[in-house]
Amino acid sequence: MNQGKVAVIRGGISRERDISMWSGSEVLSVLGDRALDVVIEKDGTWRFGHDGPLSLCPALERLRGEASVVFLALHGPFGEDGTVQALLDSCGLAYTGSRGPASALAMDKARTKLVYTGSQLPTPPSVCVLDHHELDQKVEEALTNIPGPWVVKPARDGSSFGVEMCEDPSMLSSKARGILESGQEVVIEARIIGREFSCGVLEDEEGRPFALPVTEIIPEAGHTFFDFAAKYTPGHSTEVTPAEIPKELAERVQRRAVSAHRILGCRHLSRTDFMHRADETFLLETNTLPGMTKASIVPQAAAAIGMSFADLVSRLLSRAVADGPASWISA
Repeated sequence: MNQGKVAVIRGGISRERDISMWSGSEVLSVLGDRALDVVIEKDGTWRFGHDGPLSLCPALERLRGEASVVFLALHGPFGEDGTVQALLDSCGLAYTGSRGPASALAMDKARTKLVYTGSQLPTPPSVCVLDHHELDQKVEEALTNIPGPWVVKPARDGSSFGVEMCEDPSMLSSKARGILESGQEVVIEARIIGREFSCGVLEDEEGRPFALPVTEIIPEAGHTFFDFAAKYTPGHSTEVTPAEIPKELAERVQRRAVSAHRILGCRHLSRTDFMHRADETFLLETNTLPGMTKASIVPQAAAAIGMSFADLVSRLLSRAVADGPASWISA
């Protein structure tokens, strides 16, 4: 590994680009002169600082020559789905966050739920609609086997983009069709009405995962769930860290967050979202590159155990350096 800078990759071509830019900006602010700002533009070109745009291959060559480690501040498709991770692996670069296979799996909500279920981790019952040809059959299956109301969402998007609540059975098909027309597979799942929690997972110096304090998310009036506006508009939700819940419930959420991290093959950090109803605690999804603004859930939870944002960034970079490039590439 060379003695170059820390490349902070942000931006991207997905709908979560703006969130990624915010996350990356926060990371850059604590790294100072050690950082190399790398922005993936909407057209897929890469910019290094104020230099002109580069296409993919020249950008990867420059990255390989100037960076010793990469901090991934990307979110959504292309950034969080294993694509960039595979490119960095091919260049022999160390980076923060999960490897490509785990990233791709966790990005796919339908297949993640299959892994949860196979590992006895409770998740709301659901069906996945792959294409228009099976839409009617899958909607009928959902109506027969999953009591309403329902959540209808894209299988591979983040930040609650495209997520819709549905109480009217006659609207289920049209909501799913709209997502299919955007090029996404669809997950139709039972809507769990209750308390919403999120729990981050980090790794210690030896690479052992541990859970951060649980956060409870309370959307303000007008937001029936933690949608995009509630997540990123000040005043649209209240986040309580540590959550004011019984110790037994907090420990259950934390155990399941660590279990999800392990069974999906995550590394360095993850964040799993939950819904809790009565005495049932359901896993919704696991994020392998959660938000990294100072107001994001993982940094808030880290602060609750005395870890500053700068310390959090340093911890993630240390784990990336310790793991090094992918062994199947560098060996």
